[in-house]
Order: sequence, then structure tokens, then C-alpha cells
Amino acid sequence: RSQKPPRTMLSKPSTLSRHLFNRYTSKQNFSTLKATRTRHANSIVNQIYQPQSKSLPTLNVTPIESNTTYSDIHDQFEWDDALINESLNKHCLMAWGATDPMLAGAAKVIRGNDGVYLFDSNGKKYIDFSSQAVCSNLGHTMPDEIKQSIDKQIESVSFLYGGLAISEIRARLSQLLAEICPGDINGFLFPSSGSEANEGAIRIARKYTGRKKIMSRYRSYHGGTLGSLAMTGDSRRFDVDKDIPGF
Repeated sequence: RSQKPPRTMLSKPSTLSRHLFNRYTSKQNFSTLKATRTRHANSIVNQIYQPQSKSLPTLNVTPIESNTTYSDIHDQFEWDDALINESLNKHCLMAWGATDPMLAGAAKVIRGNDGVYLFDSNGKKYIDFSSQAVCSNLGHTMPDEIKQSIDKQIESVSFLYGGLAISEIRARLSQLLAEICPGDINGFLFPSSGSEANEGAIRIARKYTGRKKIMSRYRSYHGGTLGSLAMTGDSRRFDVDKDIPGF
């Protein structure tokens, strides 16, 4: 008697995949921040940014003469919150969150930090669960030994482009990592950011395997450069990077 061929994972969309697709791609108002949960509708953290789907307006560029002077506010020793917010609203774009809601109060002006805590202008204390995008895993209180090492390196070789020259400090770090890392991990690449690291990982994986497809998880974050952003499963990038192949 005949048997039905085994069902593969790709033969039919799963109930979960159909639910996610319908939830986040149909009947959306692409010019608003849609709350993922009604209970947290006022929390910017739990909202999904849906970018504008309409065409961007034409920019009317007005030629201006070069101005080499600067305003007196730069002579002030410290800016108050009002001046900080005014300057950022006029001249700054946020790198990952939507600029308007972030600068409207979601992002706080931080005046100090200690250990795992951040402090705003009113002295309110926040636990830094993000570790500043996982860049401050050891906290914000810098040991004196690290300060002294930074000062020593600045005094000797403050900056060196690794593509053109080599240094003792890089050799020392490479040797130390080779000694303490498990197994046969003994070769290291030193990029400048997480995005650049993932770009390198994409190229290495494709070169080593000969395959092009890169898989990542929904709502994942892997960086803001072209390849790492295409690999990111966050809805904030769908409007501009969804057509990049291989992800």
C-alpha cells in the first residue's frame, strides 16, 4: 500500500509562523508605534516601531555660506537638561530607536554612573540591564589599574591602524586569549564593533562552507551595518533592508 511522503518543515507554514506573519505584516498603520501589549501601551520599550511606508518628501536644499564661528553656549562648563534636549532635537538622530519618541522623554539625560547603576539629572537611579549594549559587562566603576593602563597606552601609542602596523599590546592580548580560551581556539580578529564582528563572521562562514544562506531569529539584533542589519530580525529594519538576499 502506498505511503504518504513525510512532511518536511518547509512543506506547510506552521500555525505559529502564520500567526506571526499575520500579526506583524497585515493591516498595520506604518506611521505609528504599535503597542505589542495593551497593558504596556505607554511603555516605549514594549512597542514595535513601524516605519513610514510612503515615499519620503523631496528635500529643498538652500545653499548657505560657510560659518566658522560658534555660539557662546560652548563656553559653558555644563549644559542643563533643557539645552541638551534642545540641541539633540535640532541636530541629532538616534541610531536605533525612533528619534522623536526617544528625545521626547524615553531617553534620559544621564549625569553619572556607579557599578550597575546610572543616575539622571534628578539623582534618580536606574539599573543598567543593557550593560550599554553589552559594552560595559564589568559595570561602570572603573578600577584604578584599568585607568592607569589606559593612560599608559595613550602616552606611548594612542592609536594604531591594525591594517598597516602591529603593536606589543595586541600581541600580548592575542597570546593571553590563546592561553585561556578552551579547546583549539587560538586565532583572533579584533574588529571595532559588534556589527563589524558579525560582518566578519558572515564572510568567514560563507567562505568556509561555500553556502550563502544565513539564518537568524525573529526579533534578534546583530548590528547596524548592511550585512548584520539584514541578519537582524527586528521590524524596524524591514522597510529598508528586507530585500537584501541571503538572510
